[in-house]
Amino acid sequence: MDILRRKQGFTLVELVVTLTLLALLFIMSAPFTRAWINSAKVSDTESVLQHAIGLARSHAMHSMEVEDVLQAPVAVVCIASSDLQVRIVNRDIDLSQGQQPCIHSKVVWRTKITEQVNQSFINDNNEPVMLSEMHFDRDGKLASQYCHSAINQNNCATSNVLEVSAEGAQKVQFSAR
Repeated sequence: MDILRRKQGFTLVELVVTLTLLALLFIMSAPFTRAWINSAKVSDTESVLQHAIGLARSHAMHSMEVEDVLQAPVAVVCIASSDLQVRIVNRDIDLSQGQQPCIHSKVVWRTKITEQVNQSFINDNNEPVMLSEMHFDRDGKLASQYCHSAINQNNCATSNVLEVSAEGAQKVQFSAR
């Protein structure tokens, strides 16, 4: 009779113990999983930013849109919340009149990036500053003196060092060269 009872299934005590152990394992693994996911988001954002910078530099060095003014921005990387764009500055944009390349220029590439990841550049004081624009001249170098950010002029990259971070993940610094 005991053999027949065993074939019917698990006892209530066995189910409660099993579910309790599974719940404890899940609770203990949640912080590690969150950190791993955030680390993957940081890595993905770094790759996408490097791709956008490379694409902007390439377009800047091969563009025929802008007159031959050395140091004038030819291509721009624009970041607005989760929207990342590479734009080509048109000849008819008058930067001296305050027209902003992230608004008045042609989009050549666009993607979405994770909002939970912070992108910043490292300024001359070695402090991270929120990044919104990177301007590149005909030589593919940063042309920060022409930067007129829609949000704040201080949000334009003035150095080649960028930082990407997220909560619980290790910060990644890389050079935009």
